[in-house]
Amino acid sequence: MPLYLHFIRQYAGWLILSILLGTLLGVLGMQAQPQRFDVSLELDLERTRQPSDEYYQYDGFYAIRATDKFAKVVKGWFQTPSFVISILEQSGTSTETIEVPELRNTFTSEKISSNTVEVRWQSPSRQKAQARIAAIDNVVQEKLNVQDTDRSQFTIKTSTPVVKRHEYNALFFGIAGAALGAFLGLVGSLIYEIRNRKI
Repeated sequence: MPLYLHFIRQYAGWLILSILLGTLLGVLGMQAQPQRFDVSLELDLERTRQPSDEYYQYDGFYAIRATDKFAKVVKGWFQTPSFVISILEQSGTSTETIEVPELRNTFTSEKISSNTVEVRWQSPSRQKAQARIAAIDNVVQEKLNVQDTDRSQFTIKTSTPVVKRHEYNALFFGIAGAALGAFLGLVGSLIYEIRNRKI
């Protein structure tokens, strides 16, 4: 019988116990995770007026192109540190210790259609989620109110937000705990074997 198979067979009971303990700790670790809420907010873009150029009107195909282009701009706002800081400050979140890479990753924004941008993030409570939703609406409107010809052709309305309790993956935590338990059990068995000079 190969040496490694003999070793596994000899310490099978200890290894199995380590895996079971690791799985249990993984599940307990999942339950100890802080409560989080997944938030999804859709921003609907609408065109408010047409340019006065008699040779080029934003209607039909051109209206879709104009809205689609502006949706990409709105999507990019949520990766802009200064824009994110405004949202966080208006929602009562301190930004003094937040670094630029973290600001860029605060929100996940995605253009899901030519006139809709979805914004996602996680919140520790429903109250803080609502505060951030209100802050997003305010900051977006402030951005639109800047004297800018292209922006002034659009309005942005926020849809009814979706706020759901975040569900942790029990299978992931269980497998991770089992793998860690197996590793520690194997290392412990090797140390014990070497100290007793049986291999």
